[in-house]
Amino acid sequence: MWITVGIVCCLAFGGLPSALGSCPSQCSCTFSSINEGTKARAVLCNDPEMTLTPVNFPVDTFKLRIEKTAIRRVPGESFHSLRSLEFLWMPYNSLASLSVTNFRGLRRLRELRLAGNVLTSFPWDALLSMPQLRLLDLHNNELASIPAEAAQYVKNLTYVDLSSNKLTTLPQTVIAVWSSLQTLPYFPNDNPKIILGPYSSKQVFPTLLSR
Repeated sequence: MWITVGIVCCLAFGGLPSALGSCPSQCSCTFSSINEGTKARAVLCNDPEMTLTPVNFPVDTFKLRIEKTAIRRVPGESFHSLRSLEFLWMPYNSLASLSVTNFRGLRRLRELRLAGNVLTSFPWDALLSMPQLRLLDLHNNELASIPAEAAQYVKNLTYVDLSSNKLTTLPQTVIAVWSSLQTLPYFPNDNPKIILGPYSSKQVFPTLLSR
């Protein structure tokens, strides 16, 4: 009887802990098939008035798109519960900075797309938290340099887009790592790629262009 009463009370006051499946009010959530018989959540947030990333995404989210918003920063805890996240796309917002904390726990992440923001730096050591990451898109930002220590973190990447930034050169350590990549291409029928843009690529990264 006590169990029955408990269930009734839960239903009366908003149901069982369905926060696991709740959707942020400024976003839309849909279910997609990812494997035979397996469904997971895809979340889209594109409210142009959104200024801060929600922190209550459904825990079964495998694809998260936050785009064309006024978001300038990401609270450290926003993505921590998303252990199944494989695709994080945040293009064309107003992101000015990111931190290592933002990416902790995203061990299944395969794609990180950050094009069209105003990032002047990227936390390269955050890649340690994303061992499955293969695609990193940073094009059309404000990056003016890449630190030499980035070389120790980029070894798993097979597709990197750094075009339309302010880069004029890359550290030799980074060039050495990327030029020796033996990984499989990220896209079918393609090669591992580092894209730097039409004007700087030959000058900054001649080694990969001949591959």
